[in-house]
Amino acid sequence: MNRRIIFLLFILAVPLTAFAKTPVPFNAAKVCGSCHQDHYDNWKKSLHALSYNNPIFQAAYQKAYAETEGGAARICLPCHAPTTRITGDYAAKEEITREGITCDFCHSVADVKNGVFVLKTGDVKHSALKESAPKEHGTAYSEAFATARLCSGCHDFTNRLGTKVGNTYDEWNKSQYMMSGVHCQNCHMAEMPGRSAKENGRDSIHDHSLAHSMEKMLGAVRVETKEPVRMNDAVLADVLLTNEGAGHAIPTGTPARTLVLEVHALDAAGNVVEVKKKLYRKRIMNDKGEEMLTDGDAFLYGKKISSDNRLLPGESRVETFRFGVRPRDIVKIVAEAYLTYQPVVITKTEMKIPLYSTTTEMK
Repeated sequence: MNRRIIFLLFILAVPLTAFAKTPVPFNAAKVCGSCHQDHYDNWKKSLHALSYNNPIFQAAYQKAYAETEGGAARICLPCHAPTTRITGDYAAKEEITREGITCDFCHSVADVKNGVFVLKTGDVKHSALKESAPKEHGTAYSEAFATARLCSGCHDFTNRLGTKVGNTYDEWNKSQYMMSGVHCQNCHMAEMPGRSAKENGRDSIHDHSLAHSMEKMLGAVRVETKEPVRMNDAVLADVLLTNEGAGHAIPTGTPARTLVLEVHALDAAGNVVEVKKKLYRKRIMNDKGEEMLTDGDAFLYGKKISSDNRLLPGESRVETFRFGVRPRDIVKIVAEAYLTYQPVVITKTEMKIPLYSTTTEMK
């Protein structure tokens, strides 16, 4: 069955109401910012605000859109531009669509059931606040806002072939964090200084930048080296790697992300004698057994997960590295962990196209 037929079947299988247009609009984020300035400024720095416009998504989306003759719009935009769930603006003609994960979409979520958003648009805004009655709009309490369930509508994605390409919520849901009542918001939307509203506001806001800070990432993984064992022909070094601070696997999200444990063996002068690496990632294959190396290909054509050795929440592993190059010179072992990400991006570059050339020699 070719890809075009698969996409037609996918679209026909979805209830028509899922793509039906309604006259109910969403407010632009700047409208919300007129009263909630600190929230707006904070959100503008977030990955949610860039979910549609960022070049990494756009490169993958444009490729997928072309390959599926437009079918990718109904797969990608319900999360990267989720107002389309109500407006049906899959051509992204409206500015509200290009705002990505905008204020009024999230605050129209009345509940999330089995990973599906229950949306109620209009003048009543939903949140985790039980007591709030601004004159500009009504408010309603939504329990989902105080739990990781709010994130499950997008951060637990199974593609049309049944493959769980991104399963951050599921990783959390099976962890000790869920058992102890620590939700996504505890780390990614902690309270911070700010005025919640211009009139009668509180002196703190929840972090709407989603807190993907370098400081938090640096505290997620711990690396410890054990005493190396010297043998006649090699040095053996044990390294303990622990997912200490993330409530999900490391790396989480798309399969183009890799956690790397890199170990260096040094001599007395500090020179590198030998380097070893261990990679932690999820590998996704298509129906031909080919590995899907880009995010877009994994989401569209990923048929099965061939391996997944990522570090689960709270998990520790001991990895043994064997150094056989000049083992008698090795006096120190240095280990580091880092993340790599290899997205396809659109970049501006200059092209030189030769048209004509001539040479004149001096007499």
